[in-house]
Amino acid sequence: TLLAHQKVVVMSKKDWAEVIKGVEEVDDFPPRPIVDRLGWTDNYFALRDGKVYSPARQPKAQLVSSTALGGDAKSGTFARWMKQIAEPLAGQSLPMVAVLAAMAAPLLRHSGLTHNPGLELCGPRGKGKTLLLRLAISVADNPNKLPTFDATRIGLSKISENYEDRIFPVDEGSHVDRADGHFFQSFVFGMASGTSRLTAFQTEIYESRFILMTTANRSYHESLSHLDHETRAAALGRLLPLSVDPDNELGVFDFLPEGFTTSGEFARN
Repeated sequence: TLLAHQKVVVMSKKDWAEVIKGVEEVDDFPPRPIVDRLGWTDNYFALRDGKVYSPARQPKAQLVSSTALGGDAKSGTFARWMKQIAEPLAGQSLPMVAVLAAMAAPLLRHSGLTHNPGLELCGPRGKGKTLLLRLAISVADNPNKLPTFDATRIGLSKISENYEDRIFPVDEGSHVDRADGHFFQSFVFGMASGTSRLTAFQTEIYESRFILMTTANRSYHESLSHLDHETRAAALGRLLPLSVDPDNELGVFDFLPEGFTTSGEFARN
């Protein structure tokens, strides 16, 4: 009983012999593709919750990636997401940019881009920048789990592998000291190339595709005035700032849908 409670199957020699006999009689093993990374593998697309989208009339694939988090990536239904998120955001500029960026991420392989694009949501505290990150993540992941810049450069690089062909959100960019710019510049250009840094424990370079989305009170590009024009232009091409109007009482929203009296009420909905 104790072993059964621990899900250890115990059977007699006779039963085990029947199992072996049944296995030996199976001589037809239909092929099943194996996917060992998130995002695209050939024409298969794997999500972090273990679901794999397979091409029509092709064998179903099985995800064996260690980065799959089994059921953590999403909850609810597509119809509910459309009703509660997509429809209320119709006509809202910055929220729709965030949502559409998440939808564009799986298309990077067809875009012809040679680097991973990035979006930086800039503006004062309390205007809803983190909310935009959560809206973007809600397309395919858990919006309640956000990586932040409290992690190291190498740590963030490793985390990025979990967001293959999707939005890679990193909150609280203002925690980074922009005065020297070294850490953030290394981070931005490293994420744009999608390559991990070599360490004593990681001797192979891993290349990832994703759209980086981060937040900051002040844009990264503003802190590069001391650098040459070519470097600043390259940085702008890798992390595009999207400013939240500091004078807009509604924060990241352009207007309030009917039935709401404050932006906070709308955001909580």
